[in-house]
Order: sequence, then structure tokens, then C-alpha cells
Amino acid sequence: MVGFLHSSGNNGDDLQEPKSPTRTNSNASNNAQTQRKKSTFLSPTQVATSLADMSEGKRRSSLVPETPESNKLRIVLIGGGGSGKTTLFKQRKLVLGGGFSEREYEQARLIVHTELLHVMYSLAYELYNGDFVSNENVKQIAHDFLKIVSEKCNHNEHALINCIEHIIEKSQLWKTFFTKEIFKQVMEFNPKFSSLFNFSVDPYFSEYDRVMHMDFKPLEKDHIVFQKKTTGIVESSFEYMNSFIVHLSITFRFDSGGQRNERKKWPNMFSQPVDSVWFVGSLSDFTKMCYENNTLNRFEDSLAVFSDWIDSNTTKNIRDFRLILTHADELEEMHISPETISFLKSNLIPHGNAKEIIDGITAKYQLLDKNNRLTQVSVINCTDTEQIRDYLTTTLNSIIDGR
Repeated sequence: MVGFLHSSGNNGDDLQEPKSPTRTNSNASNNAQTQRKKSTFLSPTQVATSLADMSEGKRRSSLVPETPESNKLRIVLIGGGGSGKTTLFKQRKLVLGGGFSEREYEQARLIVHTELLHVMYSLAYELYNGDFVSNENVKQIAHDFLKIVSEKCNHNEHALINCIEHIIEKSQLWKTFFTKEIFKQVMEFNPKFSSLFNFSVDPYFSEYDRVMHMDFKPLEKDHIVFQKKTTGIVESSFEYMNSFIVHLSITFRFDSGGQRNERKKWPNMFSQPVDSVWFVGSLSDFTKMCYENNTLNRFEDSLAVFSDWIDSNTTKNIRDFRLILTHADELEEMHISPETISFLKSNLIPHGNAKEIIDGITAKYQLLDKNNRLTQVSVINCTDTEQIRDYLTTTLNSIIDGR
């Protein structure tokens, strides 16, 4: 491996920990120092929860005029964490719901900064505490970043903004460790690191310089690509085509309690008649592990969930069941490691190029549809607004025509 990182049992004990005594040369002392060092900072999961608590605003609901049942169309989205449900939901609002309000643009700034802080903290934590060593300067800067966030992360929005201000003041310094190259190296050394993220981290690197300002103005795309972790059942209604009401009831499943635990809430979304079920799966999941079980591959988990729900008692009487496979763009840009090739081979998925992988993954889902229930299988890029506009209008018209 070329770069900052290389395998080693040394965890960087020569770095001085804040407020810790001078290190000695004895093995016992070094081991004790290592234990103290590793327990000094909050874990990435704790920080993610704390950041969410500090940035969480009160939910507001708007009253929707009562509509006759015959003019209601209800769609339920299900699927694994990070599959693209949140992005589809936001795109729906952008292309069919009139876009985002000024208040939502203001909220977007805090969300972007909060989520960027989470990704940066996770990488810094892994660099400082991981089972490998990096360039000592990089490790020290990661340590300084962790110290600032840990000291100021104390569960209120004012403290969060103060923390963001301190981080932004030294935004160029943090780029010493916050690079896509170092992130990829960490992913290669520790594949379980991927379980911390349910989204593509690429925008967090490519948009870093633009968004690392307290007064930056969020763009429409920032609502789409920067994802705030949410959980529970979210419902949104909007008028479409001559007073038809399309009721999107979407489950976002990512929180500190575990994504799979959220699935017990799914039956609640079917308490009223449902016209269509959209199962969303990610084409890049085979390179990632589940958040709540970092030994379980997300692709295998998604296949198991799809198999359970395509013929479940809950959905068996719903005539319209669609499969949406997302993140084709992420797959096309992906570097396929030898370990990934081995995984694809073990699952009998061709791996010559991105198209072969997409076709192979699609076939794996279709094989589980033993009763030919699938109405449609689509491969989309959730961040391509025009593609989503075409998909939503075509699909909604098809569902309405088939009623």
C-alpha cells in the first residue's frame, strides 16, 4: 500500500494525549496509555447520535384537505438503509412538490455542516485509534480535530454551531487528513468502516471547500446529496393530476438503535389500503456492511428482506410491486478489490464491467420473485434530478392508469 497508511500493531502511542502524564518506556505503561487514549474520545456512533440530537428541529405537519378515498393513491417505499429512499423522497419534493422553502434552505446549511462533521470525525477517529499507523503529522492533526469536537459536542444547537465555527476556522488544516485517498485506504484496511455510512461520501470531499463557510448558501443539490440520518415512518402528501393524492409513506432506517430493528415498524405503513410497493435496493451494497451487524454484507441483507416482503402476507394482495435499483453511478466509478471480486464470484455474479455486475445483481433479485409479482424493475441514479422526474411521472401515471 502506498500512502499515509500501512499495517502495523503500533497505534501511534508516541502522540501525547491531552492532560495525560508523560509516557514511560515500559510495556505496561505503554499499554495503559493506549487504553486511556482509546477511551478519551467519543466513538463515531456516539458523535453521530449527539450531532443528530443537537441539530434535530421540531417536526411540523401541515393540514391536508380531506380527499375522497377514490382519489387517494398510496405508495409505500421499503428497503435497506442507504438504498436511496431518502434521496427519492427529496427528489419527489423537488420535481413534483414545488421545491424547498427558505426555511428548508436555512436548515440545509446546518445539516450539511453536521453531516460533514460526522464523516470527518469518523475518519479522524479511525486514523487515530485504528490498527494501523499513519504519517505522524496526519495522526496529530486528526487528534486535534477529535479533541475540539469531543469537548464541544454537548447536546445543544448553540454548542453545535460553536463547534462548527471552530472547525471551519481551520478548514484547510483538516484537509491534511480529510482526503478521499486516505478514506479509501482506511476502507481497504478496515472494510467494516463502511458500516458507519449509509450514503456516498464522495460529495463530502468534492464539495468541501465550497461548503466549509458559515455563510455558504445551500444549492438544490445539497438537499439531495447531503443526508441527515433519520428514523421512523415519514409521510408526505401532495396533489398530482386532477386532485389525485399520492401519499408517500417512507421509512428511513438509520439510527443508533440499528437499521434492522426499524423493520418491525414497516407493517404500520400498511394499516390503510396501499396501491403500490416500491422496494429500493442499492447496486453498491455488496461492498458494504450493515450498520448494526458489521459482519453482514448489505447486499445479502437486502436480498433477504426483498425475499421476505415480495410474497409476505402483508403485501400479497397489492397488485403493484416495483423494484428500484439505485447507485448505478457509484458502481460505475467503483474500484473493485480482489475481496469484492471473490464475493461476486461466490454469489455467481459476473464482474467483467459495471453493466455485467448490474445485470447479475438484477437477476439475483428477480430469481427471488418466484410468483412473478414484480410489475417493473428499474435502474436509476437517485441524484440525477431529470432522470428521477421522468421516472416518477411515468411510474405514477402507470399506477394511476392501472387502478
